[in-house]
Amino acid sequence: MRTLPIFIILLGIITINSCSKDPETDSDDQTKMFTDNDVLEEIRNNTLFFYQGDTATLSAAGNSPHGTFKLLFNQTALDALGADGKLAAGDTFPTGSLVVKDVIRNGNTSFYAAMWKQPSAENANEDWLWYEAFLDGSLLVSIDAKGNGCIGCHRANTNRDFVNSFDLH
Repeated sequence: MRTLPIFIILLGIITINSCSKDPETDSDDQTKMFTDNDVLEEIRNNTLFFYQGDTATLSAAGNSPHGTFKLLFNQTALDALGADGKLAAGDTFPTGSLVVKDVIRNGNTSFYAAMWKQPSAENANEDWLWYEAFLDGSLLVSIDAKGNGCIGCHRANTNRDFVNSFDLH
């Protein structure tokens, strides 16, 4: 007779625990810590599309420290662009957008400069993870720097969600 009430109590506890949020998997109210390797894998594993569908190398403009580059977007970012291939002034990119500069030196991609939109990331600044690395993953700018060295120039263009290329090219 005593086993039935104990069984009902245990069943209730199991049900309550299975319905509660798991902070490891539910990020609605949790921030997430991304790593530099997460960004590199995102760059390597995504299909990326050229800016305005053009494979041409773009010249550095303004005070850009990157030099010549090819500008690419993942599908999430591409879907946010207008018919002119640009993010409309005042609009923002959705979470998950990836913007990558393949920085060209001596005719080849030398390193990546990337912005990955992850507003809930602990190491994001202005909702973006800021990253620069050589193709092998050796870092120039870790996302843990939270855009230090990047954000100063990009703050000049908050009207296009911190992406300067639309106004420079």
